[in-house]
Amino acid sequence: MQSCPFSFMQGPVRVAGATKQALWTSVDVSEFAVMDVILSVYEGTSVAVRVLTSTQAETEDSWTALEAFSSLNGGQSAQKTLSGLLNFVRWEVTSVGAATIYLRGICRVQDYYSDARLLARLAAGTTALTITAGAASTWSTNSGALTINGTNGLNLQGGGTTVASIDGLNTALTLEANKNLSGAAGTGAVSLGSMTGATTLPTGDVTWTGAAGKLWRLTQGAATSGSPIALNVVGGAHSGIANADFNLLKIDGSTNSPQVAGGGGAIATVHEILLQHWQIASAAAQTISDAATVAITGAPTAGTNTTITRPTAVWVKGGISRFDGGVYVTATQGEGANFYKTFNPASTSYATGTTVVATYTPATGYKSIVPAYTILPGNLGATPLYAGIRLTYSDATTKSLENGGNPAVTTTRESASWTSSYANDGLTITKVEFYVRNTGGSYTFDVDAFTFDGEQY
Repeated sequence: MQSCPFSFMQGPVRVAGATKQALWTSVDVSEFAVMDVILSVYEGTSVAVRVLTSTQAETEDSWTALEAFSSLNGGQSAQKTLSGLLNFVRWEVTSVGAATIYLRGICRVQDYYSDARLLARLAAGTTALTITAGAASTWSTNSGALTINGTNGLNLQGGGTTVASIDGLNTALTLEANKNLSGAAGTGAVSLGSMTGATTLPTGDVTWTGAAGKLWRLTQGAATSGSPIALNVVGGAHSGIANADFNLLKIDGSTNSPQVAGGGGAIATVHEILLQHWQIASAAAQTISDAATVAITGAPTAGTNTTITRPTAVWVKGGISRFDGGVYVTATQGEGANFYKTFNPASTSYATGTTVVATYTPATGYKSIVPAYTILPGNLGATPLYAGIRLTYSDATTKSLENGGNPAVTTTRESASWTSSYANDGLTITKVEFYVRNTGGSYTFDVDAFTFDGEQY
C-alpha cells in the first residue's frame, strides 16, 4: 500500500456560509483507493463539511457525498477514512455562518504487481575422464567433464610445494598460508553456483576495483517467512580509541572527482547515492500501516560513562536539503496540537515605544509553532497606537506584523496571505508576542483583543 500527502486547499480557507469548492478546482483522485482526511476548524461554531465525489468535474450533476464532518467548533479537528472514491473529489460547507477550515490528509493506492522469474539449470554432461585413487582410471569418448576422485584428499602443488588442497570431505578448496587466488585479465569469472551455505571471507581488507561499466550487484533471494535482510552491517565493539570519528559505513565520493559526459554538456541529474523505492504486492488483500524507503530508529543513545551533547538521528553537515515530496512530521503527542491564544489588554497606559502585553511559547513537549491566522485589534481612532504581533525564531531573530496603522475595523491575516511575511529560511517559530507600539507620548486606551491560531509541533 503506497501513500502520499494530499490537500484540498493550499492553506486554511475562510467562508462566509454554506458553499462548495469550485468545479474547476476539483481534485483528480482516479489513481487512489482510500483517503485519510483531517479537517481542522480554526474559526466558527457547529461547522459542518461534506466530501463529495463524482466521475466528472464539468457539471454539478452526479456528485455524491462520501463522508460528512459535523458540529465542529473553532480549535477542533476530526479525522475520517474515505473509500469508494470516483474520479474527482471536492468539499462542501453545509453549515451557516462564517468559518475558517483546513482540509488535508493522505491518499493511498493499492498496487498489485507480479513478475515472472526465469529459472536456469545446468545439465550435467557425461564424464569423459575419471581418475580414481586406488582403482583403475577410465576414459570415455563421450563429451563431458574430468573427474578426479581422491579418497584421502588431493593436493595441488607448484615446484614441489602445496599451494591448495581438497580434503575429500566438506572443504572444497583450501589455499595455503600466504597464497593468492587470482585470474588473468579477460572475460573469465568465478561462480559459486547455487550454494546456500554461509560464506566466510578473509579477515583482511576486501578490495574490489571494477572495470569500466561493471558493478557490484546483490540480489536477495525470495523468502516466504521471517524478516528477510539483504545486507546486514554489524558494527564492531571498539575500545581504547580516543579523539576519532567513528563511521560504521562510509561512502567516499570525493577521492575521485566524477567526470560525466566528457566534462561538458547539459546533465539532468547526478546522484551520489540513489535509493529506488519498493513496490510491495501480495497475492491477497493486505494493509501495511507504515512503509518507508529509509527508516531510522532514533538518534544515538548514551551508554555507560558517556554523555552525548547533541544526539541527532539525521545530520546534514552542509549544503541545501531538498524535499520534492511532502514532509510529514509527528511526535509522541500526535500529528500536532492546536495553539490558540487570545488576549484583551483592556484599558492600559502605553508609554512611547513598544509594550508587550502578552507572550506565548509552545507547551511542554512541543518545540515550534505553525501559524494559521491572527486577528489584530483595530478601532484605534486617531491615537498614536499600532497593534502588532512579533514572532521569535529558533535562531533568536524576530519578525513583526502590524495592523498598518489605525484601521477602522479589526484586521485579520490568514496564513495564505502572510506566508511571505513570516517565512524565515525554514527556521521554526518558538515564541509569539502581542504588543502595542506608541509613536508619541503617554497614552491610555482600551485596545481590542488580539487572537493567534495555529498548531504546535
